[in-house]
This record gives sequence, C-alpha cells and structure tokens, in this order.
Amino acid sequence: MFLLNTTMLREKFTLNDASGGEEPMIAAGNRITLPLLSRKGQREERLIVRGQNMHTTLRMAALICRTYFREGPIQSRKTPFDWAEQWANTVPDFERQTNQSSWIAVYSAGRTIFKEGTYHPFMDIIEQCDARNRDEYDRSVEIAEKAFNMAGRGVTIAHDTTIAMVIGAMDERTRVGLMFRHPRKSATFNFVVEPKAGATLDMAVAEPHHCLLHAAAWLELIQLSVNAGFTRAKGGTQLNKRRLLEAAQRRIGKLNAELEQFEETYDVFYRPERPNMLTLIDEVEKFAQG
Repeated sequence: MFLLNTTMLREKFTLNDASGGEEPMIAAGNRITLPLLSRKGQREERLIVRGQNMHTTLRMAALICRTYFREGPIQSRKTPFDWAEQWANTVPDFERQTNQSSWIAVYSAGRTIFKEGTYHPFMDIIEQCDARNRDEYDRSVEIAEKAFNMAGRGVTIAHDTTIAMVIGAMDERTRVGLMFRHPRKSATFNFVVEPKAGATLDMAVAEPHHCLLHAAAWLELIQLSVNAGFTRAKGGTQLNKRRLLEAAQRRIGKLNAELEQFEETYDVFYRPERPNMLTLIDEVEKFAQG
C-alpha cells in the first residue's frame, strides 16, 4: 500500500480579457496534492500546497507529512497545529535572505488554512473551484472561466502545466522522479530509497517526509547551480553579485552535505545516474557565454 502517491505540478495561468482591452494577468507557481491516508488505507485528510518555487513547496509538503504520519490528522486536533512556528523552523535561512518573492499557501476543501507571502489571488479562486468540483482538478479552470463570465468579466484562461515531481512512498521503499529545466533542455532523473542491508528497520526506513526533503534538496541544489553558472558567465564583478554567489556556493555546500548524509543513512539508487552539479554549473556557464 502507498503511504503517499502524488505529483507536484509547475503551473502558469494566463487570464486574457475577451475584449482585448486589458493586459493578460499571469498567475504562476507550484502545486502538490497530499491525499493523506491512515495505515488502514482510509483517506483522512486532503491538503493542497502551493508555493512560489519547487523546493519550498516540497518542504511544506514534508512538514505536513511528518506531523500527519507521526501525530495523526492535523485539523481535528484539540491543540491547533502551529503552522507559523513550524514553517519558520522549516524554511531555510538562505531562502528568506535572498528571495523576497517567496510565498507558500496550504488549502483544505478550497479554504486557505495557512499562507505566508504575497501571491496572485487567482490561486485561491482555482482552489475554491476545485473543491466545488469534487476534486476533479482538470475541470477547475473551465469552472473558473464560467464563473468570471457569469459575473460579467469576459475572460479566457490558458493553463500550462509541467510535472515537476512524482513520488510513490510505501512502507519500506520509495520512488521519486524529478524533472527540472536545464538551459538547453528539460532533464529528468529518478531515485529509489530503501533500508540499508542489515540495518534494523526502526532506524533505517525512510518516511515520506524524509524523501520529500531529499527531493527538495536536489531541486534547490539544481536551481542554485544553474544560477551560479549564469553568474559566473557574466563575470560577477559587482560586489553584491559576488557576495550573492559566495552565499549561494556556501548553500550548495550545505545541500551537498545533506544529500550525502541521506545517502549514508539509506540505500539510494539513482537512474540514469546521480546528477553532477559541477558539470551542470560548467554547462550553464558555457551556455550563457554563447
């Protein structure tokens, strides 16, 4: 039985004024559905996480999975879950210091139960449409478009999606697929996590949140490596750019240490192969130089 089986999407909504009198409005972000099941396979909660970038979206998903699988359903607790404090302890300092546009939102039945940062209000509308449509997300855009038109605002809504991550987490084995944007093309790789041979299961089994955090670390590492390659190609002569590059390199080192520690704790198998960030940085730098 799957403890967690879901997909994260990269999304862009383009709202076009039917009369052509206004500029299109664009709402973009990432979305992951968390169908949280009991150990007996019964659905107990369904939460949606949206975020400005992929790795923070996955970190919030990991936070939710950790507290759910260890302490039970979140919204029915006698003592309310402290979203703000738990998120403050989860989001990396580097993210807060370098990304002023970062935002996160958690939904239940179309209602926002936690949010931080500023995002396009259309995200709330689409979640309300999803809830009213009995969780058939593919039809939510159509319903939102009809709602705008009934309200006298003639719009057409284009919805572009790309799969960013898939996860299938079982009791003792988890498989994750990651898709990311390389400057030359989109790239993918998978990893499978299993207990180390001979280790006791109570210490060696990776829980769903462990694997989500491992995926988040990879996605942030790839993002920083791509940015570092572009910065190096441009010379990075300005003081603020040099300092940002140095901070990013320190963060890259920390993320590499996290990945290596995870790989020491569990057996991790990569396909087609473990990505090499030094190679990625060099490729991006050469690409940016023309």
